Amino acid sequence: MDALPLPDTAQSADEWYSIARFALSDGEYLLDGMRFQTAYGQAGFAVEAALKGRIMMVKGLNRWPTKGPYLTHDLVALLHHAGLTGWLDEQMALNSPFYKQWLVIKDWSITTRYIGAGFPAERAKDMVMAVKEGGMLECLITSPR
Repeated sequence: MDALPLPDTAQSADEWYSIARFALSDGEYLLDGMRFQTAYGQAGFAVEAALKGRIMMVKGLNRWPTKGPYLTHDLVALLHHAGLTGWLDEQMALNSPFYKQWLVIKDWSITTRYIGAGFPAERAKDMVMAVKEGGMLECLITSPR
């Protein structure tokens, strides 16, 4: 198996998707090990990586930019850049499971890793479940939109 690219070196949608799947797998492992804060962070990063892969695909990028609006960890902004805001609005109107999952996922922040001790186990479980069990990650990766 080829080495997994580092997030700052991913140069294709497929590389971002590999990072996303690996991050979610890490999140599941960490959740099982009761490392709740880190599990939450990895699950959120999985969504970030999937959205960055989607941006590369829909924008026709052949490498990840070194500057500009895509260099953010803000999931709402990345969803917009990935062209999925309209899709999410449709999901909201349908009160779909994907919209409910997004409500759990959308407030993730990379700075969560700095919160310290006492991270709520339920918050981590909800995040990992929303990203994996609800299918949000695979939807972001495989949806033709």
